[in-house]
Amino acid sequence: MYCLIARSCSLSRFTDKMIMNIPLPERGRKLKTEGNGLYIIISPKGMRKWQLAFRWQGKQLWIDLGKYPAVSIDDARRRAREHQYSVDKGINPLAEDADTNPQLTVEQLSDEYLTKWAKPRKKSWREDERLLKVEIISKWEGRLAADIRKRDIILLLEGIYDRGAPIASNNVLRLIKKMYNFAVERDLLEYSPVNGIKQLAKNRTRDRILNDDEILDFWFGLDISDMDDRIKRALKLILVTAQRPGEIAHMQRAEIDGHWWTMPGSKVKNGKTHRIYLSNLALELIGNGNQEYVIESPKKGQPVNTTSLAHALNRRGIEHMNIEDFRPHDLRRTAATGLARLGFSNEVIGRVLNHTFQGVTAVYNRYRYDDQVREALEKWADLLENEILAEQTEMGETDAY
Repeated sequence: MYCLIARSCSLSRFTDKMIMNIPLPERGRKLKTEGNGLYIIISPKGMRKWQLAFRWQGKQLWIDLGKYPAVSIDDARRRAREHQYSVDKGINPLAEDADTNPQLTVEQLSDEYLTKWAKPRKKSWREDERLLKVEIISKWEGRLAADIRKRDIILLLEGIYDRGAPIASNNVLRLIKKMYNFAVERDLLEYSPVNGIKQLAKNRTRDRILNDDEILDFWFGLDISDMDDRIKRALKLILVTAQRPGEIAHMQRAEIDGHWWTMPGSKVKNGKTHRIYLSNLALELIGNGNQEYVIESPKKGQPVNTTSLAHALNRRGIEHMNIEDFRPHDLRRTAATGLARLGFSNEVIGRVLNHTFQGVTAVYNRYRYDDQVREALEKWADLLENEILAEQTEMGETDAY
């Protein structure tokens, strides 16, 4: 085994943890292999993609197998085996590859995406269908999906943005990205022209919420990142409990009694004691331990610094999330929006968020709303686990992107 343009190589068997822990090269490209010609290529900006090296008529050739983590380790191995089999039969996989679904139109690809991905998994598939018909197919009708280039997508998005629909331009970009990733994963196309295109519209931070697809990307991105496990749990707990980042960072085990977490007024923004229900999902993230703080700093006996949560979201390890204007506090706002989506009143949501209520019955009402707070957070956890995040499990089981 040898490397051509590599800065380092290895023969270790690939794992997600190992891939995410490979240091980025300062320049050039870094290659890692587990043998049999399969390589993971790492760029200085953190892009990771699969390539297969093979010999053809005395020359060393390379073929792209897709980007990681969109193409999983198992999928990369499968694709490498298929191409090696072609080489063994005397077929150049690069020539074979050039003929992959050359006549697939954008309309045909959209039908494939809706039928095999969106409809079985998304309750909002009709919105995908509407956007495809109104915003995409109407502009690209008759064009081959493989002929769409980055410039075509940028012009399409700029047209939507310029007519006064900036949020729609963001939604169309997410849909095109999802559709082309679907095509690459199923070998309908060899690459996605969407890579590297950013949203044109910037959501105002104070209004920022994550949609279902972004929640899925956030959760999955944390799972495969090399981020400290304590930070991962803290970020997920903000989303699951709807509490402030600082409150999660300073959570103490002594404050937890069964499913209830009671925060003393000295640790709460409005200075008033706050009781919050902990769903089974929240308790799973909290886990068991003897530490004083649930999310303990590397300095034992100290809580993690709240700024560490914000800094973690700027690290290269989660750049593949492609989530714009994303901050830890946006997770709390996203949870509150989820509770409203489930039909809970502003008053119940306010109790969950610990907004200030005036009047002599405020203390009494704090306990009066326990049942509704419990119901709200149980249903929010259920929505997360069984609908929004359930797509992650299905994706893994069906080789989806």
